[in-house]
Amino acid sequence: MIEELLEASQSALDASAFENAVEQATLEVCDFPQAWMFTGIGSTRKATVGRYPYHLIFEVTDDEVCFVALAHKRREPLYWTSRTESQE
Repeated sequence: MIEELLEASQSALDASAFENAVEQATLEVCDFPQAWMFTGIGSTRKATVGRYPYHLIFEVTDDEVCFVALAHKRREPLYWTSRTESQE
């Protein structure tokens, strides 16, 4: 019983840390959208999500940042390509 509670507690902490990392990456993208590297697909760019194996995929227009996906770096990393406005 105690082991299950510890696992649940650790899982909640991990989830919270991941959520914080996504939020931090989102804020960084919004502050400096041109600073991130292009993905090579249309005009999309990608930002790393902290220490996690995820990228935050987004496009930049003149006056806004449009978030396209939160994509795992290795598990179907290009699943989001049909979502972009500037498909090539």
